Amino acid sequence: MVTVTIYIEGVSSNDPAVATVDNSAVFRENFHRLFSQELSPGKFSLIIKPFGTITQVRKILEVLEMKGDEAVLLIDLDAPKKKRGTASSL
Repeated sequence: MVTVTIYIEGVSSNDPAVATVDNSAVFRENFHRLFSQELSPGKFSLIIKPFGTITQVRKILEVLEMKGDEAVLLIDLDAPKKKRGTASSL
């Protein structure tokens, strides 16, 4: 079995722990549907870990690197185009 962990940014609340509770179920359902197109549901386990706002990206990347985890972070792009940074600018 493959375990897929998705770290999701995008909370607009001052209290990310509270604001992400409801969204995690929606993300889990939709990513499960996406992965199920290629993998049978019994062959993967899906974990959704919300981590708060964009300002916390560097911190979460450092933690993942220290643990030796291979990871991809999902970051939304809701800012105006000229204000969007690149991964290298984080």
